[in-house]
Amino acid sequence: LQLHSCDLSANNLTQITHGPGNKIDASWSACGNYIVYTRCEGSREQIAVYNCMTNTEKILTPEHQQCGYPSWSAPFLQLY
Repeated sequence: LQLHSCDLSANNLTQITHGPGNKIDASWSACGNYIVYTRCEGSREQIAVYNCMTNTEKILTPEHQQCGYPSWSAPFLQLY
């Protein structure tokens, strides 16, 4: 499974990620420049981030740890 972007107004589907591993549980950053997701390859699950400006992937978690379900936090969340 790879990540795709869908432009509904142009009825266009674009593949974003390529390469090994299934990409699941994706979440866009607030600025829209990054996508964080779980990368599953064999029995390994790692958190990865994709930079849409440079088209590069970076694995964030160690290979020996099983990690999944990433999400972004609100950077300026204030509690009243």
